[in-house]
Amino acid sequence: MFNEEYVVPSPRKRWRTQLSFRSPTRKSFVLGVVHGGVFGLALFGAFFIRNDFEFTVQWWRQFTSAAPWIIPVKIAVFFAFGHFHASWRRASFDDLTALLRASTLALLIEIAADSVFFRTGRWPTASVFVMPRSVLVLDWVATVILLGGVRALWRSIREELRPLFRQQASTRVLIVGANHAGEMLARNLQVNASTPYSVVGFLDDDETLRGSRVVGAPVLGSSEAVSDAILQHGVTEVFVQSGQLPGR
Repeated sequence: MFNEEYVVPSPRKRWRTQLSFRSPTRKSFVLGVVHGGVFGLALFGAFFIRNDFEFTVQWWRQFTSAAPWIIPVKIAVFFAFGHFHASWRRASFDDLTALLRASTLALLIEIAADSVFFRTGRWPTASVFVMPRSVLVLDWVATVILLGGVRALWRSIREELRPLFRQQASTRVLIVGANHAGEMLARNLQVNASTPYSVVGFLDDDETLRGSRVVGAPVLGSSEAVSDAILQHGVTEVFVQSGQLPGR
C-alpha cells in the first residue's frame, strides 16, 4: 500500500516554481506585444493624469525617457510570472490576483531603480529621468485597470457575442440547476465552438434566483416546470445535474 506522505511545498519553493523560466512561443510573443502596448498606454496616461490632463514638453520628455526602461522591466516581470502564456479565455479572480502580484513587483523594482540610480545622480543624464513618484503609482493603477479590462472584455466577447454569430444552427438547451456547476456547464457550452449549444435558461428550486440571470441566461422557474419550459422556449435538450429533479 502506498503510504508516502504528501509534502507541502515551502513558500520559497512555490515562489521559484512560479517564477520558473517559460520557453517563448508565438503566442507569448503576441501577448508580449499586447502587454507592451498596454504598458506604454498606462504610463502615458499616468503622466497625463499627473499633469492635470495638460500636455507639456517637460512631462513628454520625462515620459520618453522613462518608457524605454519602465516598459522592459514590466515585460520581464510579467513574462516571469507567466502572463504571456496564460489563456484569456478563462480570465478569473485568480488571474486578477496574479495581475496584482506582477504589477506590484514591477512597481517595487521601479521605485528601487528610481531611488538608487536616478534620484542619486548615479545614472548619466539622471536629471531627465527624475519624475514624481505619484506617476509610478498612477501607472500601477492604470496597468491593473487596463489589463484587467482587456482580459474581461476578451472573455465577454467569447462568451456573450461569439454565440450570436455562429453560422450553424444551434441546439436549444435547458439546464436544471443554477448553481456553480450549472454556471460552469453553461460557460463551456457557450464558448466551445465544437458544441453549438444555445442555453435558453435555467431551472432551480431556489426561489431567490427567480427572475435573475446566470451567464446571461434567465432562471425561468423551479425544476417542476420542466415540461412547461420545454414547450414555451422550444427546448431540444435538457441537461440535468444529479439530484436536481424531484425524486432523484
